[in-house]
Order: sequence, then structure tokens, then C-alpha cells
Amino acid sequence: MGKKKVNAQRALQSALFVFFFCTFVIGAYLTTSTIIEDSKAKTAYKDIQEQIHPVETDSQDGSEVSIDFAALQSIDKNVRAWITLPGTVVDYPIVKGTDNKHYLRHLITGEYNKCGTLFIDYRCDDPFVDKNTIIYGHHNKQGLMFAEFKNYSKQEYYEKHKTLMLYTPDGTYEIEMLSMTTENGAREFVRFNLKDDQDFLDYIEGLRRRSTFTSDAVISKEDKIVSFVTCSYEWTNARYLLVGRLTKVSD
Repeated sequence: MGKKKVNAQRALQSALFVFFFCTFVIGAYLTTSTIIEDSKAKTAYKDIQEQIHPVETDSQDGSEVSIDFAALQSIDKNVRAWITLPGTVVDYPIVKGTDNKHYLRHLITGEYNKCGTLFIDYRCDDPFVDKNTIIYGHHNKQGLMFAEFKNYSKQEYYEKHKTLMLYTPDGTYEIEMLSMTTENGAREFVRFNLKDDQDFLDYIEGLRRRSTFTSDAVISKEDKIVSFVTCSYEWTNARYLLVGRLTKVSD
């Protein structure tokens, strides 16, 4: 009986060793795989930024920024814009596909990658002309894509980053930050169809009341907004919703 007990204990120890060893190997593989994918995405976007990065050029009003959209669209015909949050890593192209799935796991180069590409909701009929244009991007734990937006949870960050710049083939826009809220991603929380001007203003006011920062931007019924959506990791299916007022500053 004693020998059987010893053998049973050894068998249990061996099984536990195999279990924990396999868990360690799988965990190490997944971590390494993620790091490799993040590195590939970072390199791919850095290469694009170096080729087609916004370049300042002299103008009568100071400096302008130009984007070679023809070159960008030769890489991916679905490119619609380029977004920059000055002083941060947010400096990326934006696409619009035929669904909200493909670009979650594909780079602008077409390569499969979990970092994906920033993309406009396919249900937006006329991006940046519609009353509300929705843009999605991952909250990458290595700091890529829309990870920077988590910092809008602090008033001090907003004070230093009140505006984003958006470049399109039709002109240059400024986006003044209005609010950031944490939403339940298990339901549709972004408003596409706003009934009228008052509904629009009420929607914005509701977001501003719950915002993590207080914005000094002024909104009117004639304005348009851009909504940025990314994961927040505060709870399962939690999402950050960052909303800004869109203003065209040059053609």
C-alpha cells in the first residue's frame, strides 16, 4: 500500500509538472507572438510615416501640412484620412472598409496583424460630412494605435492635448476634444442617427456631463463631431468613447 501511495504521489507530481510546464510554454509563446506582431506593426507604420508623413511646407499663413494621399491609396485604396495627435505616437492613416471586421486584424499593407488599422465605421455614409463620424482603433498594451487616448481620463492631459489634426484629400480639419466616457461595449452606445438639432445637442450634453475631463470647446447645432472608440480594460467589454468637434481649417 505504501509503495502504491508513493507511486500515486509521483504520478500526481509528474502530471502537475507537465501541466505547469505546458502552461508556461503556451504563455511564453503567446507573449512572444504578441511582441513580434506589435514590432511588425510598429515597423510597418513607421515605414509609412517616413514615406508619407505629414511634411510642413511654407505658406502665407505660416506652415501647412501635406499628405501624399495618392501614395497612401496605392498601398490601400480604402485610405480616407490621416490623424495626428501632436507630441504623441498617434500619427496614423485611417481607412474605411466594407465591414467592421477586416481592419481589426489587418494592417494597411494587407498583412494579418492583431494591431489592425484605424478604421471608420462602414455605416458612415459620408465620413467627415455626416453629423457623426465613428473611428475605431485598438488600445494596444504596448502603446500603439489608440492606447494614448486612455490619458484623457485626466484633466491635466486634456489641457495639454485639446486638439487633434485630421488630414483628408478634401482638406485639413481640427478636432477639439469635447468629452471622454467609458461605455458598455456589449451594446450599441454610439449614436448614428440623430433626430434633429436638439437631439444632437442633448446627446453631446449628456456625454459632457459624464466626461472624465471638462472641455472649454463650444458646440452648436451646425457642428459635426468625430467619435473615437477603443477598449478601456476597466471591465469586460468596456470601451472608451472620445468625442471631438470637427472644424475644417483649410482646403
